[in-house]
Amino acid sequence: MPRSLGRIGLLAALTLLWTDFGSAAERLLPAVADNTLFSEMPPGQTLSNGAGPHVFVGLNRFFHVRRGLMRFSLTPEIPFGSTINAATLTVNISQAAAAGFTPVSVHRLLASWGEGTSNSGTPGGSGAPATPGDATWLHRFFDTDFWLTPGGDFAPGATATATPSSLGAFSISGLAGDVQTWLDLPATNHGWLLRLSSETTSQTAIRLDSRENPVAGLRPALRVSFRAGGDANADDLVNLSDFAVLAANFNQGLFGPDNGDFNRDSIVDLADFAILAINFNRDFSRAAVPEPRLGVVAGAIVLIRSLRKRRSGGKQPSAEGLTRKPAASSDGGG
Repeated sequence: MPRSLGRIGLLAALTLLWTDFGSAAERLLPAVADNTLFSEMPPGQTLSNGAGPHVFVGLNRFFHVRRGLMRFSLTPEIPFGSTINAATLTVNISQAAAAGFTPVSVHRLLASWGEGTSNSGTPGGSGAPATPGDATWLHRFFDTDFWLTPGGDFAPGATATATPSSLGAFSISGLAGDVQTWLDLPATNHGWLLRLSSETTSQTAIRLDSRENPVAGLRPALRVSFRAGGDANADDLVNLSDFAVLAANFNQGLFGPDNGDFNRDSIVDLADFAILAINFNRDFSRAAVPEPRLGVVAGAIVLIRSLRKRRSGGKQPSAEGLTRKPAASSDGGG
């Protein structure tokens, strides 16, 4: 049997592994850390609320400032090489001050921080003495590591801003850029700082429920919509249909997952194939993500090598053909 027919037969057999199309790939992620920075420092005390059931944002009646910290883990729920389409943070406002609601801004944090065992309980707005590892107004980790700037090290420009209208669920969208940066560069994922856009008016503080709140439905959550790495045709599956797109565009200067450029560096190459191989044979429309079938991935590797050899006229590809073009630098932090 000719080798070309053998390849077609293998493709047809493997394609039978996938017969349905999923819904939009989306995950709801819980916070893995949260805390409050309190600007006041009573004599002999440094305040925090690492294990408390609430997070505070705004100013109290004494013009003391509160800033909230929240961090979310993206892996393994969001697969390697994915493109983030949208990200929305939802928190529950359980109490508001007399002055009413004012805009809340979300800033990307630039340094790591911690949560200790401090707990100011309920209502909790005065904070509690910091314990080892707590984030405070001065410390990233009490009482050994300091912020470069008191009140937290964060990007000066807000990623997103929104104004609450009532108690209850409060959502802030427009966070996809930060989430994309954290997925691509996990070491930069220090989470967000929440503050009022204007920290000048007293009695503007709001109380948010934290990840330690006993009511699970009131805890902070991050909803992420994404296109999985390796999914060229946006059906939430990574399979031979996506491999066909990558193979057709291999070594071409094309941009975006529609063309098989899963890492968005404007070249379809082995780096993109590696992303497809890692996520191969997975259905990302469902919360449960199966492990890839290594035999199928190996078959795909054989196929792409055959394709490259045929395109090179039977010669093995040169080292130059296997070299990635340097990617243009970008911030993407939002």
